[in-house]
Amino acid sequence: RRLPHHFTASGIVVCQEHVLLVNHKRIGAWVPPGGHIEPEEMPEETVVREILEETGVAVEVLSEPVPETGDSEAFFLATPLYVQSVLAIEGGQEFYHLDLAYLCRPAASNQLDARGLPVLHGNQEVKEACWIERTSAGQLVLAKNVQQALDTLQNGGVVSRFSRVAPTVAFLDNVDK
Repeated sequence: RRLPHHFTASGIVVCQEHVLLVNHKRIGAWVPPGGHIEPEEMPEETVVREILEETGVAVEVLSEPVPETGDSEAFFLATPLYVQSVLAIEGGQEFYHLDLAYLCRPAASNQLDARGLPVLHGNQEVKEACWIERTSAGQLVLAKNVQQALDTLQNGGVVSRFSRVAPTVAFLDNVDK
């Protein structure tokens, strides 16, 4: 079916064999944290902002190496772990979420709990946020594609390919408009 697309970015946050998931109120299932890409925002900025808003966890986006151009008018973005399209219904309207999903790791600045995992703080969009062992996520009611997304992490090559912290696009804030 042909429907409009809304662009989103989400993060598969991995820490000590655990993955960060949120129980999204509107969706009614567990998903990686993420949300809509704002008009003047790059996708990797969206995922960092959304994870912080929904869980209180500061993250770094991991990427395959991308060429550095040094040019604020033509540059490469971080490589998503995968791109998916999922049917969404909001306000009675159907459309697809075209989601760029990034592999992320917690930033060193996070406060840690007794297990050594970043402390979580939810917000109004989510019922709950939790760290769950990657192999136990299937015990939760997961949204479409989430289990398959987590299964991509079983491929040992993923972690080595996505081992570099993605360069930030903060330099765009200093460019004259």
